[in-house]
Amino acid sequence: MPNCTYILKSERQATGFKAARDRVTVLFCGNAAGHLIKPGLLYRAANPRALKGKNKNLLPVFWQSNKKAWVMAALFLDWFHKCFIPEVKQYLEEKGLDFKVMLIIDNAPGHPVALRFAHNDVEVVFLPPNTSSILQPLDQGVIRCFKATYMRLTFSWTRSTMDADPNLNVMKCWKPFNIADCITYIKQAMDAIKPETVNACWRNLWKECVNDFKGFPTIDKEVKCIVQVARQVGGDGFVNILEEEIEELIESHRETLTNKELEELIKLSTEDEDDDDEQEEPAS
Repeated sequence: MPNCTYILKSERQATGFKAARDRVTVLFCGNAAGHLIKPGLLYRAANPRALKGKNKNLLPVFWQSNKKAWVMAALFLDWFHKCFIPEVKQYLEEKGLDFKVMLIIDNAPGHPVALRFAHNDVEVVFLPPNTSSILQPLDQGVIRCFKATYMRLTFSWTRSTMDADPNLNVMKCWKPFNIADCITYIKQAMDAIKPETVNACWRNLWKECVNDFKGFPTIDKEVKCIVQVARQVGGDGFVNILEEEIEELIESHRETLTNKELEELIKLSTEDEDDDDEQEEPAS
């Protein structure tokens, strides 16, 4: 939530209130033709109650867990072999193409050099240091579009939920929002990204592949919609919310979490949501 809202200001004082400071990491991967594979999702709990009895292999995301919700080298290799390889193989088979792939990634600590030797038919290329914001295709607008759409969807959900029950305030409405709800809106936000949006974002890295370039995608319309919905929700920090505050929140998610925020996530993981001790047969 934006810093101006009382839901964020009150989260540390409200006993048991965890939704506002919970975090997930979403991993995107797409090609120059505009196709995005299933997103990876890294959450702090391996078996959260909201997904109890669900087969995680059937989720619209590739599920992984880490108490800090942070990408580590071993987790990235797991994503590479169990998500990237099968997703890309399926895509190429549908196009009648051989499996011969180049994976372009930045040189973040969680992206191990060992990837270069992980698969005979995949060439891995690391972008030069400090160039992701300039060259990395998904950094040219796709990720921002996704975040803005996700935020619009969750704000609209808040408004609809409060309209359905006049006794709810924003705090009571937002508190039960869980990882299952999060995945639902991740799927919807992913589906809203158009192939031409993904294609346009390759302009800086591979100009020749971009079709009818009309500029990098923007989030102006989504931000205006979020502000409108927030003011309809009402309350301290919502009724007078500004577009600049929404844009600031979207950009802030690029930043590495502080030690204090990481400690909070670890505490949440050990408090209440992980059901590792209960081994149930997954249901579809």
